[in-house]
Amino acid sequence: MALQNFVDQVGPRISADWLNSVDQIKEAWFAATTAEIAAGVIISSPWYQPGDPRRYGADPTGVSDSTTAIQSAINVALTVTFYGGTYKANNLIQTTDFQRFRAIGDVKIVKNDNGPLITTSGDDVEFEGIGFRGDALVPTFSGDGIVSSGNNLRLRNCGCRWIAGVPVRATGNHVQILGTCDIYQTSDATATGYDIIIGQSGTATLYHHIASIYSSQPTGGIKFIDTGSANIIGSQFGKLTIAAGTLPGGVNGGNIVGNRINGDISVGIPSATFSANAVAAVTVTFEAGSSGHTFDDSNVVQLGATIVDNSSNSLICDLRVSPPQSYAIAWTGATTNPTIGNGVLTGVYAKRGREVMVTGRLVIGSTTTLGTGAWYFSLPFTPNASFSCEGAARVLDSGTNLRTGVVETLLDSTARCQVIIDSDTAAIDPTRPMAWATGDELRFTLRYWT
Repeated sequence: MALQNFVDQVGPRISADWLNSVDQIKEAWFAATTAEIAAGVIISSPWYQPGDPRRYGADPTGVSDSTTAIQSAINVALTVTFYGGTYKANNLIQTTDFQRFRAIGDVKIVKNDNGPLITTSGDDVEFEGIGFRGDALVPTFSGDGIVSSGNNLRLRNCGCRWIAGVPVRATGNHVQILGTCDIYQTSDATATGYDIIIGQSGTATLYHHIASIYSSQPTGGIKFIDTGSANIIGSQFGKLTIAAGTLPGGVNGGNIVGNRINGDISVGIPSATFSANAVAAVTVTFEAGSSGHTFDDSNVVQLGATIVDNSSNSLICDLRVSPPQSYAIAWTGATTNPTIGNGVLTGVYAKRGREVMVTGRLVIGSTTTLGTGAWYFSLPFTPNASFSCEGAARVLDSGTNLRTGVVETLLDSTARCQVIIDSDTAAIDPTRPMAWATGDELRFTLRYWT
C-alpha cells in the first residue's frame, strides 16, 4: 500500500517496475541539473539535492577531504546547503554574486591545508550558521579563514576560530558580521594579530556593521583600515584599531557602542564615537593627526587604564577616580637644588581622567639644605601647557605665623609647580616669604589637567 501511494504521488517520474530497486528510486529523485551537466561535476549521491555537498561526495564525518565536493557545490548552485557534520576542506573559491551558504544543524568546515579556507569575490554573498575553524587550538596549517573582496559580504550567526592568520579579512563595502555560532579567534597573539580585518589602505570602504559577536581573548580583536561609517555594537573582543591608511575622502572612525573591549584601543581616523562601552585596564590612544572624537562619560573604564589624547577638537571624558597614591616630590632650585636631609617632603595624588588632584607637604629639618633660586616642586603628571592651574598654599613660619598664597602650574611643559605667598610676585625661595629655618612648613593643594 505504501509503495502504491508513492507511485500515485510521483506520477510519471517513475514506473512501478522501478520499485524493485531502492537505488534506482533514489536516482530518480534528483536528476542532474543543467549547471551540473555543464560543469561536468561527479554526482556520487544523487538522492541529495543539488547544492548539497554530500551529493558530490562530501564526507560529513570529517574523515575524508571534502574540498572537491564542496567546490563542485559552489560551482553549480546558487544556494549551498550543508547538513550537520564536520567537513574538511581548504582553498575554496567563490565568485558568484548573490550566492548563499547555509547550515542545517551543527556544521563545521575545518581547514586541512595551508592557505585561506575560502576566498570569495562575488557581491552579496551570505554565510549563515556555519562554524569555520582550523584543525586545532594551535593550528597546523597557515593562512586566513574567510577572505572576501566582494561588496556586501554577510556572515550571519557564523564563527571562525583556531586560525593561524586572520579569521575574517574583507576589503569590500558594507561588510556585515552579525551574531555568532562560535567565536572569531586568531591564534596570532602578537600586536599585529587580529580576529577581523576590514578595509584596505587607499580605498574608502563604507557602512560596515558588526553586532553581537565575541572573542574569548584579549589579544586578537578588530581592525578597520580607511573605513567610513562603520558600527560595532553589543560585542566582546580584544584590541580595536581604527587605522589611517592614506585617508581617502569619506573615511571616519564610526560608532563603537555597547561593547566589552578587552584590548588596547588605537584611533587614527577622525570622528570616532565611543558610547556605553566597558573598557578593560588597557591603553586607549587617539592618535595625532586625528580629530573630532567623542569618548563620553557613558563608557565604563577600569582603573589602571591609560587614556592618551593626541588628537585635536575631541571630547574625551573619563570619570575614573584612582585611589589616593603617594609619589616622590622632586624639590629643585632655579640655581642649585635643595636637599631634604632629615626634613619631611611628601606628595599624594588622585587622578580622574585628565584631572589630577595633588597635595604636598614640606617641613624643613635641621640637616635640610635650601639651595639657591626659586623653588619648584614636581607633579605626578605633566600639566596641559595651554593654561595655568592654581590651588591653595600656606606657610607656617616656625609654628607662629601663618601665611597664605597660591600654588600654580608652569607653562613650560614641565611636570612642576611653584608657590607664591602673600602679595609677592615671585616664587618662594630660601628667603621668601621669610628666611626658612628648622620647623618651617609648606603645604599646598592643587587641581590641574593633563
